[in-house]
Amino acid sequence: MDTYRELATGLPRTEFLGYEHLTAETTVTGLISGGTVVPTVAAGAEVELVLDRSPFYAEAGGQIGDTGTLTMNDGTILRITDTRYGLEGFRVHSARVLEGELATGTTGEAVVDAERRAGLMRSHSATHILHAVVMATLGDHARQQGSLVESDRLRFDFAHFTALNPDQLHQIEQVVNGHVLDDPQVRAWHADRAEAEAAGAIALFGEKYGERVRIVDIGDFSRELCGGTHVAHGSQVGTFRLLSESSIGSNLRRVEALTGHSTLRHLDTERRLLSELAGLLGTRPIEAPGALRKRLEALATAQEKLSRLRTEELRHQAGQLATHAQPAGQGQLVVRLVTGIAPDELRGLAADTLARLGRGPAVVILGANTRARPSSPPRSHPTSIRPALKPARSSPRRPARSAAALEVAVLSPAPEDVTQKPSTKPWTSPPQWPPACSATVSQGSDRARLRAGP
Repeated sequence: MDTYRELATGLPRTEFLGYEHLTAETTVTGLISGGTVVPTVAAGAEVELVLDRSPFYAEAGGQIGDTGTLTMNDGTILRITDTRYGLEGFRVHSARVLEGELATGTTGEAVVDAERRAGLMRSHSATHILHAVVMATLGDHARQQGSLVESDRLRFDFAHFTALNPDQLHQIEQVVNGHVLDDPQVRAWHADRAEAEAAGAIALFGEKYGERVRIVDIGDFSRELCGGTHVAHGSQVGTFRLLSESSIGSNLRRVEALTGHSTLRHLDTERRLLSELAGLLGTRPIEAPGALRKRLEALATAQEKLSRLRTEELRHQAGQLATHAQPAGQGQLVVRLVTGIAPDELRGLAADTLARLGRGPAVVILGANTRARPSSPPRSHPTSIRPALKPARSSPRRPARSAAALEVAVLSPAPEDVTQKPSTKPWTSPPQWPPACSATVSQGSDRARLRAGP
């Protein structure tokens, strides 16, 4: 900042010509390189420079700065990469010296990237139209709170207390495009600030204005204080497409949109995707949503049927497991290794098996080989135990197979006081089985097995 003040001392304010011209004969009046005011810079250097006359728009009001080229009369060539204000009213051009040596006092021609500027003008005018439509749709409270105007897209922040629904977004997009097609005239004029405000011009949140202001009118529906660059007629915006709407804070919403050529590219991409989807569904694009809906409904029906069949299968399996109960002291013990079952099904199977053993003392121990990540322990009785097992050493005669994860569910009847919560403390030692039996869980190199015995 001090460097800008040092350089600005004694320099006249840059004359901005960019509203009417994209080229201008100009003179370099100051150079900054490496944070220091310098008289010259060599090829390859990054430099900030000040011109006496400039067609480059400096970033302000949400519109990003212009880029382009600067060709000096002595053959030095620079690429202008950004234009902004180093200090209020002090226009600074960021550049890279491509050829030659640049010195203060050198004259040449400044040329704005015309295609990029045209995109910025489309996006900026579209932002004004969008602002007017948002206020007309949602109410006068929905005023602009910030924006970003780029050459192919825009971002628009506004005050509103709730998310916009799809119908509102569709309506806003349609009305904006309707205004564009109506081809309203875009007119800029200057007035005293009080006069402009009396005429209904909207002053934007966070912007600073002097006593003399510039007003931009679009047709008879938009009037804002604005120093940015705009198209001459609304139809030059081309096309407008809303991409998203989101919250950025309390009572603040943000929409992002495309304009111009980027809208056409986006629509072409959507068309191609829809055609591909229709091809996969074996129908026409216009019939694709209905065809997809039918497929999803059929899939949901099939999944529901499969779920019922799976439930019946597990119930039958629980009945089969209950027949393998062995006497264990005064109760019963079931220890089995089951296959073809997911970890999240194991607990339910064990609980169903336990229920089929009656109300007497009983323990059900079920194990399952699975490569899936073990599911989390249940939060209520019964308890799930997953001991950490080390893979057995592989046989020297054949390569070891990948060790499978072992899911084990151990269940016993809940205490009579069903309101008592189970302990959440981890077990530091194996549970104590009935005196007449014991259970051992082991894992070989290629399979897991469960064994019960006295």
